[in-house]
Amino acid sequence: MKDSSMKTMKRRLAAIAAGAVTVGVIGTVPAYAINEVNIVRCTFESGYFGVRFQEPAATLAARRCFANAGEMNINQKYVNGFSSGNNAGWFIYAPGDGSEYRHCFPKNQVIYKYYGHIYELRINPPGTPCP
Repeated sequence: MKDSSMKTMKRRLAAIAAGAVTVGVIGTVPAYAINEVNIVRCTFESGYFGVRFQEPAATLAARRCFANAGEMNINQKYVNGFSSGNNAGWFIYAPGDGSEYRHCFPKNQVIYKYYGHIYELRINPPGTPCP
């Protein structure tokens, strides 16, 4: 075998090996990731995890919704309620008393309470309850 054809074969084998490694790595990444739902879907559709918030000087409350399993820093202040929709998971919040707390929520839970600042939100994969 000539040197040039040997080099070509080595390059092809290296490319095949790299492709196999890439497929292996990508195959281990979950097919879901938490994301924020647009305001129209959040307002008119149910099933999402939603936080209700109202700034101190505001007359109307607003809502943010999230879908799919994963964790996200939502960094939302002035939260005065949430609905879990068809999701289970937990969030970390600071109501302003100098401490942080973790609230676990099951599916279909709705609570109107001042949570203050919600930092981290975790939505569990389907079928996984809150620990």
